[in-house]
Amino acid sequence: MLLFGALPFSAIRCARNIPELHEALALWATAEGFAYYMFSTVFTVANCARRIEITNFPQLWQDRYTAQNYQACDPIIKQAKRSVLAFEWSEVLSQESELYLTDAASFGLSHGVTVPLRANNSTFGFLSLAHPTQTPLQHCGQHDAHAHILFGSSLVFHKVLLIQGAIPISSEPRILTRRERDCLQFSQHGLKSKQIADRLGIAVSTVSFHIDNSIKKLGSASRTAAVAKALELGELDPADVSPCETERWGPSSLRSPSYIASCGSMSLALSSY
Repeated sequence: MLLFGALPFSAIRCARNIPELHEALALWATAEGFAYYMFSTVFTVANCARRIEITNFPQLWQDRYTAQNYQACDPIIKQAKRSVLAFEWSEVLSQESELYLTDAASFGLSHGVTVPLRANNSTFGFLSLAHPTQTPLQHCGQHDAHAHILFGSSLVFHKVLLIQGAIPISSEPRILTRRERDCLQFSQHGLKSKQIADRLGIAVSTVSFHIDNSIKKLGSASRTAAVAKALELGELDPADVSPCETERWGPSSLRSPSYIASCGSMSLALSSY
């Protein structure tokens, strides 16, 4: 069984400020097999628009991007604005994108994947992972990689908004019961139903019952989507760190119905770009 250490996700959850989150994002991207990352979001706090970028894209490329005014025609951002689905850069096919991606590749950004993100009607963002050679997704089981990229992106997005005060820790009455939260909290760390049952001393069918109830209450269509929504609503503590190892998540796909159902809170429309 291929294991994914809890450290990268735990570092994201425990980050107290943007510099610490930058270090955690670097750790996670490396663990996923990507050399480069770019997170960007625009949100509003106290009626003031703010933009946060966290990236290690080569400085020469950033200078080139500005000099060429790629911000006005970036095909990756255009695709993200149109899509509620994460996508690999190779899927963005046009004469314009071919020229842009060829230029980016000369700076080491040859292959990548982008996850559009949304917290509400006015808070948007995206996270891109890139690599100089063949995309790591093509070297491993895409189901596992997709689940990790979706989950990690939502954690980074949620943590940035918490740090910046764009979303408060919920003071509303909780939607989920204690046992439903327990089951999702362990799911947050990648445990399967049998492992959760063993940890809690209950039957696997009881775990499935609680998770199914959580999914219905949160209006989600999968366990992964329910975890992301519970984090957004403050039902789960993103800083909670399980002492257990985290296994790679089970079958999931960026284009599966469960992913599509989760995109109501994670699509991109960056009007400021």
